Amino acid sequence: MMSESVAQPRIIGLLGGVASGKSFVAEQLQKLGAGKLDADRVGHEVLLLPEVEAALKARWGEQVIGREGRISRSAVAAIVFARTDEGRRELAFLESVTHPRIGVHLREEAQRLSTAGFRYLVLDAPVMLKAGWDSLCDVVLYVDAPQQVRLERA
Repeated sequence: MMSESVAQPRIIGLLGGVASGKSFVAEQLQKLGAGKLDADRVGHEVLLLPEVEAALKARWGEQVIGREGRISRSAVAAIVFARTDEGRRELAFLESVTHPRIGVHLREEAQRLSTAGFRYLVLDAPVMLKAGWDSLCDVVLYVDAPQQVRLERA
């Protein structure tokens, strides 16, 4: 007796500048039946992992721990988005801790959505190329809009 295999869904990656319309395209694809892989949501979840919390606390101390005793995203952002060489180094550290774990979670989410019957998934991930998550995609679409339109939206 042969086991029934579940076809892997096709993953559509979305790239584009700020306010280019990526979220709109993602919504339209979802209306057509695609599942969504949300890298931002997964990134927030990864910050809650004990090993990530421990690594960030070891690097930056109590200043990144919020009132609830968890990582404060705003405190981390103040460190990693500083427009200095140090800020760029700290961002690289954060990405080295989080990006591999986000990739693992995106793969797990894709498997879960496949099991739920989705044939297509859309990946909306602003740092997709930098993080290497484009390797998850069967096709990558670039969404663009005129600069004036993007400025108005932003």
